[in-house]
Amino acid sequence: MNKTPPMDWRLPAIFLVILVIGVGLYLQRPREVQYQGKPMTRWLDELEAKHPAEKRNSANEAVRQMGTNIVPALLDMLRSAPSYSKRQMASSMSQTELAHRRAIAGFQALGSAAVPALSRHLLNPGTAGTAAQALSHLGPDAAPALLHAMTNQNAVIRQKVEMGLEATGPAGEVIVPALIRNLKDADSHVRAYAARGLGRGGLEPEVVVPALIEGLRDPDSEVRAFAAEALGRFGPKANSALPSLVNAAKDKDSHVSRAVFKALAQIEPGPEQKAGVK
Repeated sequence: MNKTPPMDWRLPAIFLVILVIGVGLYLQRPREVQYQGKPMTRWLDELEAKHPAEKRNSANEAVRQMGTNIVPALLDMLRSAPSYSKRQMASSMSQTELAHRRAIAGFQALGSAAVPALSRHLLNPGTAGTAAQALSHLGPDAAPALLHAMTNQNAVIRQKVEMGLEATGPAGEVIVPALIRNLKDADSHVRAYAARGLGRGGLEPEVVVPALIEGLRDPDSEVRAFAAEALGRFGPKANSALPSLVNAAKDKDSHVSRAVFKALAQIEPGPEQKAGVK
């Protein structure tokens, strides 16, 4: 008489373990902060200018009520990167820009209340850049934290903070002297991003342009290129840099010379002929 072979319980047991782990991970996933039953991203969407003022005011109040609990989520939105698949490039870029815009709007709604939390993120090389980017939109209250981070002993943090800076208002005016000091930093990357930061704001050309002219003579080619690029952003306000730029057009590094020719065209159309370019 044939006996029925015993049932192999290994596969069902493995499946059950996988199911339990999956459910556990699902339950432990980060939950989006909510206010009045509506998730944070919905409130951020309602901060957009396309909505009526009453709706935007309600969204601002909702963000303030959610408070600094949403700072990590907003930083994640700023860090979001587009997909580089050719098929999805345009769509990913659009989604990323939307996420960035909403994150900045969220930080602006939080205002100075977000400064302490963001200041802590400035101390981490992994988050320093995005924290600086966010703080750049918070005005003068954010300046002390940014200034402190720009003198951090960790050169990577100094670089990341300079890369993240976007301020062009009162906070930017306070930061300009620190960026000029960092043009003399021992780390070449810190010097390079200091030059780039000075160009982004377009502030105080009377002191920034001379500092950038000196940067054209830096031993590091990346610094020279960023200094030239920054001078170009000042347009005609950087007229005093023309002789130095014409001389820098002879730079052996092609990256530098391209930046120089572009800057010459931005400052005064036509001076490239003085550098020997037909």
